[in-house]
Amino acid sequence: MQVIKTIVITLLLSLSALSVAEDTGGESYVSNVQPFILIENVNRQAEAWATCAAIWDIMAQLSSANGGSKSEIEQYSNMGNGAKMAVAMSFFSDAISEDNVDQSRISATWRFAQTAIKSMPEVYMTSILADLESKGMDAWFSDFDATIRVCTDNLEGQQAHVDGWRALATSGLLEFE
Repeated sequence: MQVIKTIVITLLLSLSALSVAEDTGGESYVSNVQPFILIENVNRQAEAWATCAAIWDIMAQLSSANGGSKSEIEQYSNMGNGAKMAVAMSFFSDAISEDNVDQSRISATWRFAQTAIKSMPEVYMTSILADLESKGMDAWFSDFDATIRVCTDNLEGQQAHVDGWRALATSGLLEFE
């Protein structure tokens, strides 16, 4: 996995310019049909957020490898962390939306969400980087760029999930170790 990341970073650094503003015509790794927060299927919503978490983590790595500023690297990292929290809140929102919510369901969802926050973005990062190997740099970068756009368009929904998490964390419904 580290070798693939190194290859990606090296290839992207060899590009003459990294321009998100230019339309590349690529196909996003995640659908932009509707805002993620409106996706009714909790699993599909969490997958969308996990894809963005992977994208932001790749951007943080690229920025770091390219000598990006500490604040730029931290911004991408924070965006990735926010997307990971949105993964968890996708599951939590579903669990607490029912009329009859019990503490055991909340606890089980919390345990599951802790695993999902780590594993789902890793799965999507592996898939995105494997796509680089199969498509080649130009086609892959077009798709990567299109995905950055979709993830950027969903930052407001991501922030809503982060705010929801903060409210849930201070509500006393969760037990932290």
